[in-house]
Amino acid sequence: MLLMILIVAALNSLSILDRNSRRLSEYSTAMSIAEGQVEWLRTIKYAPPVSPFTASTVMMTNTITMALNQAGTWVITGLMWTRIEPVANGHLATVVARFTNSLTGSYNVTLQTVINQFAAGQP
Repeated sequence: MLLMILIVAALNSLSILDRNSRRLSEYSTAMSIAEGQVEWLRTIKYAPPVSPFTASTVMMTNTITMALNQAGTWVITGLMWTRIEPVANGHLATVVARFTNSLTGSYNVTLQTVINQFAAGQP
């Protein structure tokens, strides 16, 4: 009986560790995708009122696919919203990525940065 309890506990521990490591890798990938969007925005020449740095708020929506299964179908998909709004010192860029996985649920990743003529990556 004691051996059976030990075997069940070991299998349960392996299952929990596997689920947590998958969740961490998905979250890291989602953060990298959002960070890539922020880096892309930083490479655009900052010359208001040229789009996307206009006098009004600009919204962009992208569909994101993050992982494939072995059959080649999408497992993790989501949406990424980018909001660029004028502020006193330039433009505030907010990137929100929302991903849904049937096994680990859904989660949001949000990054913000201020872009102006002094921002890193400006030509």
